[in-house]
Amino acid sequence: MLRRLPYLLLLPAMLSCSKSDSSPTIDFGEGEGISYRDGNNLPAGPQDPTDWKSDGNWNQAEQNLFKSIPVNVKDASKGSLYGAGFYPNPVRSKAIIFYRTPVVTTCKLVIVDKDYNVLTENTFSNSIYPLESFTLNLFGSNFQKGRRYRLYYVMYNGTTLYTKGHGDIKMAE
Repeated sequence: MLRRLPYLLLLPAMLSCSKSDSSPTIDFGEGEGISYRDGNNLPAGPQDPTDWKSDGNWNQAEQNLFKSIPVNVKDASKGSLYGAGFYPNPVRSKAIIFYRTPVVTTCKLVIVDKDYNVLTENTFSNSIYPLESFTLNLFGSNFQKGRRYRLYYVMYNGTTLYTKGHGDIKMAE
């Protein structure tokens, strides 16, 4: 029994180590952490004040999502959004993402699960109109009913970071 004692003393420490200790997970915020919107983009429940706004500093996992674009997401944003959103939220299969900027930008979107696993990526460009909207198809095995996901976006013009942010979305039950 005495020989096993050192191993038994290590057991609580070993059990306390988990994936969350070594990898960050997303905190969706208070309540459900989404901004409820109906199919006409009208408020349909609680709103998350951190969604669809420009973000400040991102952690390393967030920065890594955008390695493929020609801007450094650690740079200070050179602009701001006049409006951005996603509806309906919760979504069954298709949703509209929209944004409004005063300049032409390219928009890179990345949707991840709570562990930053990339589920889908899209890139859009607005040409002459400052308000752009695009349909996203979120139907498929990557998205599970009732689960929340985070949509990150980076808007840039050439090598200039215009703005970056996020919005939380939920798949309908």
